[in-house]
Amino acid sequence: MIYTPMTNNAMRIAYAAHHGQVDYNGIPYIFHPLHLAEQMDDEISCCAALLHDVGKPQCFTLDENGQGHFYGHAEKSAELADKILRRLRFDNETREYVTSLVKMHDVLPK
Repeated sequence: MIYTPMTNNAMRIAYAAHHGQVDYNGIPYIFHPLHLAEQMDDEISCCAALLHDVGKPQCFTLDENGQGHFYGHAEKSAELADKILRRLRFDNETREYVTSLVKMHDVLPK
């Protein structure tokens, strides 16, 4: 993980977005984006890793069997990341690159 003002801001935002969330095993969800960010070796990838699931809480639904789903969370996360990065005055190239990474993070290669 790279610690810069940019990644520190992304970390604070991720923490706020996932505050109180736990994964299926009861582990605080923030560990997922933090663990992913720890594997990145550049500032921009670190920010994308930290922000990649910020839309998940807003996309949570339960199906008829009580199973939780997060349909559309990649798109919602990209939308929120774009707003966040605009507010933080990221340059357009960085903002567009980070949001594209966030939007595509759930797409499996064919």
